[in-house]
Amino acid sequence: MGGDLRGVGSAFGAVSFVNAMLCGQGCAAGISLGAEAELSLEESPRTTPTIRISAGSDTPLVRAALGSALRRFAPETPFSAELSLRSNIPPARGLKSSSAVASAIFRATENALRTPKPASSEELAGCVADVGLAVGLSATGGFDDALAGLESGVVVTENVERRLLSRTVTPPEWELLLWVPRDQHLPAPELRAELAKYVNEGKEAIRLARDGRFLEAMERNTRAVERALGVDHRPLHAELRRRGALGSGLSGLGPSLAVVVQSDRRRTVRAGLPTSGGELLNTSFVAPRDRSP
Repeated sequence: MGGDLRGVGSAFGAVSFVNAMLCGQGCAAGISLGAEAELSLEESPRTTPTIRISAGSDTPLVRAALGSALRRFAPETPFSAELSLRSNIPPARGLKSSSAVASAIFRATENALRTPKPASSEELAGCVADVGLAVGLSATGGFDDALAGLESGVVVTENVERRLLSRTVTPPEWELLLWVPRDQHLPAPELRAELAKYVNEGKEAIRLARDGRFLEAMERNTRAVERALGVDHRPLHAELRRRGALGSGLSGLGPSLAVVVQSDRRRTVRAGLPTSGGELLNTSFVAPRDRSP
């Protein structure tokens, strides 16, 4: 489609330090894996405008995000749209790929429409959380995940009320190893009730995060989430600590494992991760200078 309005948008994936499903508050940080959206728009005289989405990207989430973005930024003008998406975030691995894709779509839409006053990151993260809830991809909406993927730093959020509680620059000495198993964790229907049993652990993890003790928060969160999932990575966490890791934990509901290290211990810690059954990704935390994936 030769659209007369074109825009691009991008957002990062993220790893979680505290899963908001435990107590309604979450903590996450953006990582250098990301999603990009390119959008072409044409005003449409048709009652039902045409929507074309690149092969392999046409999902309920993508359609819901695009529809929501058009309603927000152009509520009175029907547009036909052509959308192209690219992402290097492994899907369904706890690395916030859905939030990043939806955020990129919102950014591309306001860019295409030349919105005179772009929405704040908090506003867009709220929109993305609404989309996640609407399509059933997130029990809390993932406000923390979306916000972490739109800017740099470690965010602590109130997901029910959609409020940013704190943002802290990610320590520059932190490096990140991501171990991504090939097997998915498919949440069972009863998992939300199981996680609710650990509300106190979630609150304590958030208290630690608000004090800036993010690695302690991640480990406390991981103990609770692993028990709820019925998995036990305690021997692996202990081995990684023995090798010099600053901290390690499940991101989201897994199965991805985030390991925080300093540069001089990176190779030693890396050797403690499994050698089969998945892949080790080269990535990093988003730094303040970063602008796009």
